[in-house]
This record gives sequence, structure tokens and C-alpha cells, in this order.
Amino acid sequence: MLDLKPLLKLIGLALLIKFVLFSFITIHAPSSKFEIDSYQYLQNAENLTRYGAFAQYRKRDGTFQAEVLRTPGYPIFLGIFHYLFDISLDGIVILQIFLTILAAILTYKTALLIDKRLGLLSAFIILFDPPITTYSFLILTEPLFLLSISLFMYIFVLYLQNSRLFTLILSGIFITMATYIRPACYFLGIACAGFIFLTRLKSDWRRAIISAMILLLVTYVPLGLWQYRNYHRVKRSVFSDIHYATVEGPSATGLWRSYSRQQDPSLKNLPPIAYYANVTSRCLISLFTRPGTFKYFKSRPLTVAGKVFGYPWLIFWMIGFIFGLTKLGKDKYLHFLAFVILYLTAITLVATMWGANERFRVPMMPFIAILSAWGWNYLLGGKLKTLK
Repeated sequence: MLDLKPLLKLIGLALLIKFVLFSFITIHAPSSKFEIDSYQYLQNAENLTRYGAFAQYRKRDGTFQAEVLRTPGYPIFLGIFHYLFDISLDGIVILQIFLTILAAILTYKTALLIDKRLGLLSAFIILFDPPITTYSFLILTEPLFLLSISLFMYIFVLYLQNSRLFTLILSGIFITMATYIRPACYFLGIACAGFIFLTRLKSDWRRAIISAMILLLVTYVPLGLWQYRNYHRVKRSVFSDIHYATVEGPSATGLWRSYSRQQDPSLKNLPPIAYYANVTSRCLISLFTRPGTFKYFKSRPLTVAGKVFGYPWLIFWMIGFIFGLTKLGKDKYLHFLAFVILYLTAITLVATMWGANERFRVPMMPFIAILSAWGWNYLLGGKLKTLK
């Protein structure tokens, strides 16, 4: 039987640190929980809760302009707890802190399915990761998205282990849930269906096809309903208009087709292949090497402390992560973790380019944490099980 005392001690210490920071922020920088997106999510939540309209604002005739840019997952969360249950926004932040704790527990349980030696270190990385802590204090989607992607990770690994229809269906449901919170997961169902097909092709190709089709059906029927809603309301057959804002529109900032619109003098004369190699590598570095920051909380000492802790922390998990990637072997569970990281990385770069930073690393951290623990287990000669 597993000894849960080490995990409970880590959770207790993490909660202590998070609530000390939360208390400081609440007293000295109460407005720091808001970003521009925060007000938009709150407006969506208020209109949805009070008027039954998922919208930002009213038109001149008094009707609501349907919201197509944002998706309803996080506004529903805010609507239920803030507007229906009348929990203050500070209370919402406390709820979000506990969502990150649940994500750490799910990461721990997933790691145990792969190798019991990986559980404690994986949970440790999630519990004390600075970006995860920082974004749990903001009225943004990160904590809820982190929990949903952790649920998907746990259930999908369980499916790879037991091949049961129930866990396959649950996997699709959690992909759908994550996509309703953040559209970044819109193509994850297709990617995972392909992963199932390829991993099961040799053993039973008929079952591989059927399983992949079931996952696609469970995932995209609910997503299609929202896409139909958008077409019905604004005549745009999209799940979210965010792709137009970041990838295809005139003000797009993503990597896709950026060669024709970029203005950087140092890059303008590069041929396309050299340009994309240059930009992609620099954005990758930005995504994976920016430490967490406490700059949002308007405290110079806290910002400095974040940097002092952030860089050693980043180096710590990065060493394990790199070694973990080099030691995947033929383990399908580890391949799945690396596969999802690759998917989220590609989506982030395509959609945000120079905007790729530690915020977009938050949903990757459950997958990174387990691979980092795997790498450290290799570096320590398989002795992670001795950690208490």
C-alpha cells in the first residue's frame, strides 16, 4: 500500500506558500488579479448568468451580440461560483488554487500508472511550479484548463492501460471539456485518434479504426454543436474566432503565414526556410526557458524573489525533462506524454509566435512533470523510489 504522507506533506507546504502569497497580494495589490481578458470573461459570465446570453455587449436594438471569440467553459465556471453562488473574486482565486492542487494529484496518479517511482516528484513539480502558482491568482482560464487537461491525461493513460470503451469515451469528454475552456485543444481529438490508430494498428487494425472513430465521435459531436451555434448566430462556421485574430486575420500575430507580414529589419531579407527556422527556434526558447514571474503583483521584492527561485527551478525540471525525452524507449505512455507536449507546443507557436511564454507552458506541465521525473529517475539510477 502506498504511503501518502509524503504527498500530503507536499500539498500542505504548497498550500501554505500559496496562501501566504495570496494574502500578500490581496492586501497590497488586489487589482493584480485582473488582466484585460479577465474583464471579458466576467462580462461573458454575467450576461450568461443573468440574461441567458453568451455575449459581451448589447446592440443598439437591445439584443445581445453573440460572443464567438471566447468559449463558454471558463465563463460558466465564473457564472456558477461568482454570480449564482455569490462567491467573491478572492474566493474564486482560492477555488483556483485548489484546482491546481487537484491537477497535481491527478499528475501524481497518472505517474503511478506509468511507474510508481515517478509519482512524488511529478506532483512536487506541479505543486511548486511558479507559473502555475502565478496564474492561479489571476482571473484567467489557466487553473481550470490545467485541471481539465490533467483529467484527460489521467483517463487517456488509463485507457492505454486497460483498453476499455468507458475510459475511451471519458477521454473524448475531457478533450471536449478542455476545448470549451480553451480552443487550443480543438485538434487534440484528431491527434489522439491518430495516436490510438498508430499504436494499435499492428495488434488489431479493426479495433484501432473503431477506437479512433469512437474518440472522434465523442469529441466532435459536442464541439460541433457550439460550431453550429456560431454559424446560426453570426454565420461563421468556426468553433472560435480566436484563430482569425491570431492566425489568419489582418492583425494576426501567429507563426502561420508570418513571413509575408513580418516587419523585423533583421529578418526581412531572409528566405522563407531560414526565416521560419530562426523565428521558430527563438519562440521555442521563449516558451520553454522563461521562468515564472511575480511581476503582476506590483512588488519589487516579490518580483526579484520570483527570478531568484524561477531560474534554478526551471533548470531543475528542464534537466530531467531533456533526459526523459532521450529515454522514451518503446513505452507508449511516455510517447503519449511527449506527443501531447509536441501538439501543445505546435499550437502555441502557430497561434502566438512572439507571444509564446510561460503562460502557455502551464497546461503542458503535467506532461512535462512526469517526463522530468522519468529523466531524474534515470539520472539517479532508478532510486526515485527512495524519496520520502
